[in-house]
Amino acid sequence: MPESQLVQWLNQLYLPLDNKVTVATYSEGTTYASLSQMYQVSPTMKKEILPSGQWSLRAPSLGKSSLDEAKGTQRTRRHVKRAWEEFKSSLGSGERAEAKEVTFGVVWGVIGDPVLRRTDLTGLHLRCTTIH
Repeated sequence: MPESQLVQWLNQLYLPLDNKVTVATYSEGTTYASLSQMYQVSPTMKKEILPSGQWSLRAPSLGKSSLDEAKGTQRTRRHVKRAWEEFKSSLGSGERAEAKEVTFGVVWGVIGDPVLRRTDLTGLHLRCTTIH
């Protein structure tokens, strides 16, 4: 979906903390889509958006997983490198990402369980009882 319509399209949808939905958005004039995980602490709370990857249609061979060794045109290499750098800058500290070639391009994604990345639980009220 177009990035500008993300909130509008998903406004009525409740995405619980443990959902497995990945949303792909694109901007006009780009050849890649951003992948995001979305969740809500409760139905009345705002949606939290976590960048979780990018997909690019035009991707050169990544060789030994090094973008510097990428083959293809200069323009494609610049595009892929710019998309990769943009994605890496959106990651939290300690998070790692990896690139994989797929049939129709390349996908960069965060490694690990997406639910464990959902650390902003602002608005969540827990009631606990202990019995001795």
